[in-house]
Amino acid sequence: MLTIYPAAGYDSFVSLADADGYLAAVGYADWATLADETREANLRRGTQYIFAKRIRPEYLSPLHGNILAATCEAAYRISKGVLYRDPPTGGAVKQKTVGPITIVYDTPQNDPMVKVIDDLLYGMTYSSGYGPVFLERT
Repeated sequence: MLTIYPAAGYDSFVSLADADGYLAAVGYADWATLADETREANLRRGTQYIFAKRIRPEYLSPLHGNILAATCEAAYRISKGVLYRDPPTGGAVKQKTVGPITIVYDTPQNDPMVKVIDDLLYGMTYSSGYGPVFLERT
């Protein structure tokens, strides 16, 4: 059983019913075929993923609708095993030759950007951890 934010000890930003409704509305019908326990576990992991994005507190009380949507999107991608990147749409170019020049590309690694989640959270997170840059006139 999920404990929903803002309850103490919460483990999900979104209830199972709300996630089911959102994911059905955006056309992810295969989400509903998963067992309740699996969907709940995915929501927990999705919440961890979104929380790790360093959401600014003003978007947590009340919980912004985009955070709910991003959590559902993360949970769905967890169910597909592609949280850190969307599945490729075509074959990757591994080598390209133009005239006398040949370029060989390395195998791509996990890309921590998931476009729909990042777009939903745009402006709601703190910086990447490098901190502010202060300019000083000398």
